Amino acid sequence: REPRENGEALATLPPESRRQLDALLRDGTLVEQDDGRGGRELVYAGDDMPHRRVALRAASRTSYAVVCPAEGPEPLETIEPPNLYLEAHEGAILYHQGRGYRVQSVDHAAREVRVAPEPHNHTTRALVSNDVQPTATLRSSDLRARGIPATASYGRLQAAGAVTAFREYQRRPRRQLREQELAAPLVFRLDTMGCWIDIAPELQRELDRLVTAEQADNALAAALHGLEHLLRNLMPTLALCDRRDLGSWFVENYGEDGTARVYLYDSYPGGIGLAERGFSQIVRLLERAHDVVAGCPCRAGCPQCIQAGWCTREFDPLDKEATLYLLARLLGRRGPVAP
Repeated sequence: REPRENGEALATLPPESRRQLDALLRDGTLVEQDDGRGGRELVYAGDDMPHRRVALRAASRTSYAVVCPAEGPEPLETIEPPNLYLEAHEGAILYHQGRGYRVQSVDHAAREVRVAPEPHNHTTRALVSNDVQPTATLRSSDLRARGIPATASYGRLQAAGAVTAFREYQRRPRRQLREQELAAPLVFRLDTMGCWIDIAPELQRELDRLVTAEQADNALAAALHGLEHLLRNLMPTLALCDRRDLGSWFVENYGEDGTARVYLYDSYPGGIGLAERGFSQIVRLLERAHDVVAGCPCRAGCPQCIQAGWCTREFDPLDKEATLYLLARLLGRRGPVAP
């Protein structure tokens, strides 16, 4: 409610916020008036309640309501891209409060996903092609100073992908029932913020010399895959978020030098600060991941440590011993298995 003419309050606004404010004044959304105390104020000129257009359960304006007509008009939940394409394509089975619902149709004009109760104890998993590319590195931390052949970075990136088909499984006992192609690929692109860990070739060679019980022929990919799962699963212990608020990916060979890379990024356009938190606390995150794997009593990996039900790559390749070795080396410790 500061007088607009003295410009004191407006001078503190970031340039982009000031441009948005001026645009709202020009189009009449905001108007200037007396504040009744000898000053001037800016007020909303509409006759509705604009705060109702801001979703408390969503971070973007492209959220879709999941509606089950058989149970009434109230939405069960909301879902946003890219999770919309991964979890709510036609034929997918969504779980809400422990109950399964089959997606019947997606109305993009109405931003509505229509579902029906699913009578069978089945689940589905999308088949996805994915490509993640950094567009700008804003910060970097070279771990070589601590004797670790790796680098952690934070910046802007673009995640592009396409859902081409899905597999349907019986849950108990788990077995694949069918693989169904979609009528047309669901293509998505996300410009967001992310962090990534680059693993130098010398550490890759150490992993390549590992002989493990499950993945002797591809210990590197098995370790990267386990690390990807752990970073995403454990980020909610560092930030108030759900793991669906994040995306992740790994590549065995990135760039001309063959660097291996693991990505963790915000699943929202422009980012919401989660990846930045992960980068700033990367050592703490790696320590928690190491403790989870080292403390798990299973022999070869389980949902309590390196497995992840959300992963579109499923569990191939994946290896507990290789993952533990990589985590130990990234923390500057001796690996638990001699290369």
